Amino acid sequence: MEKKIDLINGNHRGFTKLESYSIFGVLHLDDGRNVIFHQGIPTETNDMPQDNNVKYTGQAMASFLNGAREGHSNFVVNFGEKKLTGDIQWHNDIGDKQTHIEATINGNTFSGVSGSVKSMGKFYGPKAGNLAGTFYDSSAVEKQPRAGVFGAFRTN
Repeated sequence: MEKKIDLINGNHRGFTKLESYSIFGVLHLDDGRNVIFHQGIPTETNDMPQDNNVKYTGQAMASFLNGAREGHSNFVVNFGEKKLTGDIQWHNDIGDKQTHIEATINGNTFSGVSGSVKSMGKFYGPKAGNLAGTFYDSSAVEKQPRAGVFGAFRTN
């Protein structure tokens, strides 16, 4: 069954972050489920850069067993080598945690596996000015994120 969710005027509870060309968030639906998402205006594949050591910084949100948390994301992208690596930093009641992302770029998308963390995402805006994606951690325990979403701006 398809259900429309009004991200701007809806009566849902949750987090959303607006970037220049993308939006991402964790929605807490009335039935108790959490839904992670990212979408926006994708970078045209012929507008993808070829530079290396491109830095992105931004925010992240994750669903933990005991609620949602916000975090910070940092990525380095090597477009010429088609590689993305990054870390998401979380702070919770037992201290700082980190989720590591490694992915391969294909066109204007990326996906990969780093240990127990699967990630996928897309580049948004002219010359890949934004990136956003989701991750799933199959080994997470109570104080670690199980699933999350991230978005970041290009900084160089």
